[in-house]
Amino acid sequence: RNTIDYTMELDDVITLHLMEDGDAGTAATNTKEAEVVRLLNDVAGEDNTDSTGLITEGYKLNGAFYFTVNRAMNTASLEPTDELLAVCPFNPPRPDNSVSLESCILRRDVQKRGYPSRTGAEDTAMEILAASRIDSDAATENVQPTLPQNCDEAMIDTAAEELDETSEESEFLARIFGDNDYAKALAPDFARAIHERYALNGRFRRAFWINPGYE
Repeated sequence: RNTIDYTMELDDVITLHLMEDGDAGTAATNTKEAEVVRLLNDVAGEDNTDSTGLITEGYKLNGAFYFTVNRAMNTASLEPTDELLAVCPFNPPRPDNSVSLESCILRRDVQKRGYPSRTGAEDTAMEILAASRIDSDAATENVQPTLPQNCDEAMIDTAAEELDETSEESEFLARIFGDNDYAKALAPDFARAIHERYALNGRFRRAFWINPGYE
């Protein structure tokens, strides 16, 4: 009720890739893993107010992440703290004789509702059965993508039935796992299984695939 024009959006996703041995939560002192766990558990953080009211620039969620807030644009974005970046950098250079292999890295999988990628690399994520890939008026030449707020479960049902090995879902998996029949056939079945399990509707029940590769 009164929510017909609203949708759920995935604004930011940052993944942390920790490649050290050890069991998170019981890590040995002085390891990167122990420091990451310490920062994540530092939940004192900050609230969103001070003596003058709302804090314009944002606030810390814990020792590892904080929000930056743009009040004028009514937006917020997720960022790592300097303490976390000191342990797990973003997009480190490839290791060579002068640069060692990082054992902990950060990656932006979703940024401002977009999917970042390096030149020549596959996108970091994609939405499956996205409303934006459904033609709202395919019978005319003025074909426009469907807006999420205009989508419903029946439209996603039809889109799921029409998935095949030429779909964007198939192309996404083929570019990650290899351009072969198995990957292209897997994508429609996997997407339909997710839709069947969660009854996607393109508005507030949506699903995303995160690219597991790190080039």
